[in-house]
Amino acid sequence: MSELVPTDDNAITPGGLMRALTELARDEHFDVDKFKVLADLQLRMEDRQAERMLTRDLAAIKKRLPPVERDGTISLGQGKGSIPFASYEAVMGVVQPMLNEFDMSISFTSRFEHEKVIVTAILRHPAGASISADVPLPIDTGPGRNSTQAHGSSIQYGRRYAVEELFNIIRKGKDDDGSTADLRFISGEQCREIEELIQKSGRSRDAFLRWAEVQDVTEIEVQRFTATKNALLKAVAQKEKEAAQ
Repeated sequence: MSELVPTDDNAITPGGLMRALTELARDEHFDVDKFKVLADLQLRMEDRQAERMLTRDLAAIKKRLPPVERDGTISLGQGKGSIPFASYEAVMGVVQPMLNEFDMSISFTSRFEHEKVIVTAILRHPAGASISADVPLPIDTGPGRNSTQAHGSSIQYGRRYAVEELFNIIRKGKDDDGSTADLRFISGEQCREIEELIQKSGRSRDAFLRWAEVQDVTEIEVQRFTATKNALLKAVAQKEKEAAQ
């Protein structure tokens, strides 16, 4: 019987290896240990192939995704204008057709840890590979919200953050003739950093958003990140000083 264990597993395809496994199983001098080695190699090759297909298709999607229109506004008060924002529905309205085209799917899970909700987005490829993005957020307690509504609001924010992180979503202003299409907003990691500081500062999330003149932290422009973070750090330091007195 010829040697079936390859010295370079990149030199043989998963399909070819499966045929070798089938032939090996039929041999009257069946070697169980060798079969286990080849079966494990088969699985590893299939996993790598699936990961390559996911990476390829995700890259293709990212290249073709258009910017997401900001489909809603939040009023800043009489005479102060309003701030546009992109809703979760608007984000998925752009992403879902691309997922359908590539037979990919996205699902979400969430869990609560202490005073935070952790939302996970899982992107699955038909070949079997998947990637995920975790977004931890403080519970979105706001005026007039009960516990259920606060949790639901945080989960909705988390889903949008996670999708934007997976696909590098770009947001642009609505009906602005492209004048804001070149704006750059803070990353998912920076969003979570701001959320953490809001919680540590003791300020309400709604009060912070009104101060920052945004619908939520994803709308903070890159050039404002350092100043916003420093303001929150100052508030955190003040809270700690007061607590120590």
